Amino acid sequence: MDNSESASDLPVVNKTRTPVEGGSSDWMTPKRFGGNKRAINKTKNTLKNSYSALQDKAVKVANLGLKSTIGLGALLETKLRGDKIKKMMQSFFSGWEFFSGSASEGRLLLIWQPNLVSVDVLKETYQLLHVFVRSLKTNKSFCVTFVYGRNSIEERMALWKDLSNLSFPVAAWLIAGDFNAAFESEDRVGGRAISSLELDDAQNWRALGLVDELRARGSHFTWTNKQMNEGRIFSRLDRVFKNEDLLDIFPHSEAVFNWELHSDHCYCIIKPDIAVSCGVKLFRFFNMWTKHDQFKSTVMQSWCRPMRGIGLVHLCNKLRRLQ
Repeated sequence: MDNSESASDLPVVNKTRTPVEGGSSDWMTPKRFGGNKRAINKTKNTLKNSYSALQDKAVKVANLGLKSTIGLGALLETKLRGDKIKKMMQSFFSGWEFFSGSASEGRLLLIWQPNLVSVDVLKETYQLLHVFVRSLKTNKSFCVTFVYGRNSIEERMALWKDLSNLSFPVAAWLIAGDFNAAFESEDRVGGRAISSLELDDAQNWRALGLVDELRARGSHFTWTNKQMNEGRIFSRLDRVFKNEDLLDIFPHSEAVFNWELHSDHCYCIIKPDIAVSCGVKLFRFFNMWTKHDQFKSTVMQSWCRPMRGIGLVHLCNKLRRLQ
């Protein structure tokens, strides 16, 4: 992959959650408990380690032979507000731009490299950030919606409604983040089984047919409660969706989910184009071409042009040109 098809065209999503110790068997993402100095210090260390991990991932992507860097990303559940966000950005993402609005502050933090992409925020709510992105290298434009869903079914009703009524300056659309919802009954291992009621809201939204899942590799499950032995739970809460228009500009894009030491969530890197070797393409003739008004004249114009060579070599060269 060269710089003309840079991995900066699509975003990275990273989680900065507090590690869970001794949590309940409930599948939902644990909430932070206050009033404990050790817990607060642990949270600060976790944030620092997670930011360092994401910054390190950006450097590694640039050095993995991809000749590219991450240009757009989102940090979820940062719990940072005001000047603390600016301080963190200066320490870990010097030269990057960021957005943290009043509705999503502490939950969703959008970051990008202004030398690689331009970003316009189209909509912000407590559970999503919807942005318009243009790659400065390829001039490709698309929309990205970063999601951090609420824990309860009732609270997520607003998320599904917002996702169904967004506006788009361009057709290509990508959705990435933590939905805090199960889409399939196999999305949890350990703890209690997923009920049909838990699936209804997510499946009803997906049934609208607005998007489908982007090809993914890496870990199937993206969250764990980090308990040991029989108490451990794995869930698939994080997903990436796309529409067909996105595949028109990034036909081989994929999402990669990998575990990071300090977080209870996987981080996700979305790669826009993967080199695919398809071998030699065979020429196929379609009979419908003969019905075109200019079919015969186009064929004769090519066939009658002079071509060097004799015998079968001459014939093969004329046929190759005609294709």
